[in-house]
Amino acid sequence: GQVESGVTDAVDSGARIINMSFAGGGENWDYPQAALHALRHGVILVGARDNSTDAGLYDLVGEPAHSEYFPGTVTVNSLARDGTVSATSDVMDGNVSILSPGADTPRYNYTGDRDLVFADGGTSAAAADLTGYLALAVQKWPEATGNQILQSLVRNTRGNDSGEARLDGEHRTGFGAVDLPRLLSVDPTGYPDVNPLLEWAVKASERHGETKGMYTEHSDWTDTTIVESDPFSPSGEKVACTTACILVGREYRRQARAWRKVEQCRRDGGSDCMRWSATATAGRADGQADADADAAGSSALPGWVVPVAGVAVLVVVGGIVAAVVARRRARGRRRSPQGPAAVGGGPAYPSGVSPVRYPPSAVPPDQPPSLPPRR
Repeated sequence: GQVESGVTDAVDSGARIINMSFAGGGENWDYPQAALHALRHGVILVGARDNSTDAGLYDLVGEPAHSEYFPGTVTVNSLARDGTVSATSDVMDGNVSILSPGADTPRYNYTGDRDLVFADGGTSAAAADLTGYLALAVQKWPEATGNQILQSLVRNTRGNDSGEARLDGEHRTGFGAVDLPRLLSVDPTGYPDVNPLLEWAVKASERHGETKGMYTEHSDWTDTTIVESDPFSPSGEKVACTTACILVGREYRRQARAWRKVEQCRRDGGSDCMRWSATATAGRADGQADADADAAGSSALPGWVVPVAGVAVLVVVGGIVAAVVARRRARGRRRSPQGPAAVGGGPAYPSGVSPVRYPPSAVPPDQPPSLPPRR
């Protein structure tokens, strides 16, 4: 699909940030391969929450079948002019990670004369704004990896002076509102080269019985295995997984192992210790991923796709994003009035495929962070 090839080509062309402010659709199991390629190379993925007051998940565990909620993606919600969450999307959603300004955005009016007006740009505008802020941070700190920029983003949000990432216990505002001055003034190169949003999703999933085990190893899963969690949202929404979820867990553990090696190198008085980091060793990881796919005789991902609507990828290499997507985003599985995807918030599966529940996790990847209990 266009999204997958666009992301892959952007990564291979040296992009540091990829913005995906486009209208949502249904599940897409081709996308994880491209997203994992980006995560391995430390490329920042920015997505936007849908402009609706439909409640999302109870916690930040990610949804690998959706580009805007893929684990490790910066999922953006919109701030109104007064600094509160925009009324069009002010609702609990565990996958929201950052708030960014989306109000009073210049856009073309829906007329033939293309008049420029100022209006609420919604979450797409907020994601575009955040992408510009991140581009400035990459420009200011060229030696920092994308993961380190993300570490700084979530640790230095507005009003958070702790230096640590603090997730909103109500799961409405994520880690907080972006603070551009701090993003440009705090040197991120001392932070771990580990995607903090990927880490949080993997660890948080282990905390809840409904999602426990979704990112761990499962020898009984095959390319055609589709599993789903117990309901994990007020609307009964379930999180669907395939072998792609296993690959997500592997990538987090690879990044964590690589950072431990960097830290050990520094303790031993070594030089150029960042050569052992996850981003620096992405080429080796690509080779291992290819070898695993060849050994399996496939891409380790199922071949069916539930199409994503409104495909448009904006790649940001530097500078401020000038284009704003004015179209209101609507997430297909929640907004579609027809088909199985509209019933109970569950995914639509191919004919002949029956979902199964996640098996219990035998070996958690790590101890989860201290998270508030699910409401």
